[in-house]
Amino acid sequence: MAIKRLSFLFSLTIVTCSCTMHDGLSPQEESEVLFAPVSVSIAATKASSISSLPQNSNVSIAAYPVIGGNENTVYSTVKAYTVSDAVGTLSASDGSNMKLFSGVTYQFYEYTPIVSFCSESTKSLSISHGTDLMASSLQNTIGTGTQTLSMPPLSHQCCLVEFDTKLDASNTKITSLAIGTGGYTVSGVTHSPQNYMLGSGFDLAKAVLDGSYNIPQTAFSGGSNSYSATICLLPKATATFDFSFNLLLNGNSCRATAVIPSMPFLAGTKYTFIISVIDSEMMLQLNISSWNAVTDTNDLGGGGITLNVGSWAITTQDENIGDGNFGIVTINDWVFNPALTESMGNGGFGIIMPVGWTSVDNDNNLGN
Repeated sequence: MAIKRLSFLFSLTIVTCSCTMHDGLSPQEESEVLFAPVSVSIAATKASSISSLPQNSNVSIAAYPVIGGNENTVYSTVKAYTVSDAVGTLSASDGSNMKLFSGVTYQFYEYTPIVSFCSESTKSLSISHGTDLMASSLQNTIGTGTQTLSMPPLSHQCCLVEFDTKLDASNTKITSLAIGTGGYTVSGVTHSPQNYMLGSGFDLAKAVLDGSYNIPQTAFSGGSNSYSATICLLPKATATFDFSFNLLLNGNSCRATAVIPSMPFLAGTKYTFIISVIDSEMMLQLNISSWNAVTDTNDLGGGGITLNVGSWAITTQDENIGDGNFGIVTINDWVFNPALTESMGNGGFGIIMPVGWTSVDNDNNLGN
């Protein structure tokens, strides 16, 4: 399966930054702090496991003093940077380098896109569905004179969700497929926006699962009876959720919905839902892998596993399509198995397939 890349969404919000002293810090010499080129941690592939952000991307770096082993909840300074070249070189947006007290230990947080802190906390960011939040952190004691710090690679804090919709080549009754005006809607996911706490992430245990996200018709690319769309969703706790679509089959509108069995959305993980129309049946498959992993259904460590999880239930149908008798297959529950050693996503989990499921080893072999 070809990898689809998600364009990074960068806010133009400018964070006002200043350097101030906090309790426990006495006046000392200030040192100028530079940062090495920013990098992005991606899933290991045959090419490389590290890449850089696109040129002109925006990054923010916040520094929190660590006093007596305790990290302050108020930052000393936060600065906005721009990626100024293809190798990830960072240039301060205001033209001046960060300055911090020498001899003081700081916890640094690097994140993109640049978003404002929540009103109730100077360590909490408000993140919405559709945002590819990436972050990294580093603790370092500042020396004297100018110095350059190398932040760890940024890692994805949300989930990549793909929808591949296609018409099987063997069809005889249904000969054309297109995305309808309603597109796709995912429901029952994490409420948006959600607070992301620097250093501890999203608190999914408290997140309400009443969120929804619409993928409009215009977000899909493709043609010749095959369409795809890719979105970012906030991580979510283990629970059922559903998504619905509007398709044009043989030019007729068909609306369908499916309740997906209890499962989580894990940060840094890619979930690919494959909807294949095979004459009187709509088959639904799920592939789980690392964010940028090459899909390989025979190698869990290389890119995940594809599962046949059943078909959709038709909720409304404007006209008869084909023979007007779409099959309905119950989508059973599945269990994430942490005991398996194969690495899937960023959670190191495998999947147990209950009775009635079929593992497939070919994306085109959807009828089994």
